[in-house]
Amino acid sequence: MNTIRFGHHWAATTGGIMALVALTASGCGHDTAGTPTGVANVPAATATPALTASGAPTGSTVTCGSGTSAPDAAHTASDSPTPEGISRSLHQIGWWGGMSITVRRATVNRGGALTLDVTYANLGDQAASPSATATIRTASKSIETTSTVPEIPGGGNAPGTITADLADTSCDLSAVLDNVALIYGGPADNQTTIPLNPATSVDSVAPRTVPLTTHMAQDQIQIDPSGATITPSYVAGERNKTTVAVKIKVTCGSSCAAGGYNVDREEFSLRAPDGSTVTADTRSPYCCDALYPETVSDSARNILVFVVASPVSGKYTLSYNNKQLTDAGTLPAVADLAL
Repeated sequence: MNTIRFGHHWAATTGGIMALVALTASGCGHDTAGTPTGVANVPAATATPALTASGAPTGSTVTCGSGTSAPDAAHTASDSPTPEGISRSLHQIGWWGGMSITVRRATVNRGGALTLDVTYANLGDQAASPSATATIRTASKSIETTSTVPEIPGGGNAPGTITADLADTSCDLSAVLDNVALIYGGPADNQTTIPLNPATSVDSVAPRTVPLTTHMAQDQIQIDPSGATITPSYVAGERNKTTVAVKIKVTCGSSCAAGGYNVDREEFSLRAPDGSTVTADTRSPYCCDALYPETVSDSARNILVFVVASPVSGKYTLSYNNKQLTDAGTLPAVADLAL
């Protein structure tokens, strides 16, 4: 599980509160005990100066939703006041649906209007748009979001925004952000949780790649796995499932049968260290090949995807079983993959 931690420092600001009661001869006197007369139950002043864009008091007051005011102080060194609320700089990174998602800034206004500035990075080699199905979680509820979802070229990145209405009128906006997280996926999925509190770790699993240099053959059919990418499954309901995507090159040399062979993804399987075995999934970009003498198939789409139990660690065995060759007495091809 990939975790990212950031320091959380508290910075205090001060505001003066001054109550001045002017007593005039015609308005108020004192009783013999020294208590002002003509003034009943005078409350303590609770107003705070409002802030300009630079953070300086304007001389007006800001009243919090509770009916009292409190300093609009930055709780962290990354918080900056705005005329309407606060803005927090962040660098929280999570992964979801083939994208790296970096939350760079969170802005919340009085009343709870939240805007997240994010950067999406497309980890694949095909153009794609990031998922728009994100939610905001607070201490008490989940809230739907609205997202900009630009199409991003393979290997590229693009900015985006995510907005939500927290419907929160708390005066301490830094504390509000401290209890908010951006969530991708539901309870039955491999969720990604990106907190807006920089002191709280991101809960997400980064994809990882494993170079492979193994070789396998069944008679004239040669198969060379050249690498694997290991990623949590982002399919709904596949919590605790991981995808292993194996890139392969398939060849048949000069001695290949003139009539050729068909190679299908259903002929590939992957056995886990516990002995469980799965065949290549239909979500594999690779489907099939027709092999003839001197055929070399090495497309970027030659990727077999296997859906296995999490976590992925240890020795896995990749097998290729061409039934035509097996029926003729040739053993299936096998190769061990250290994942």
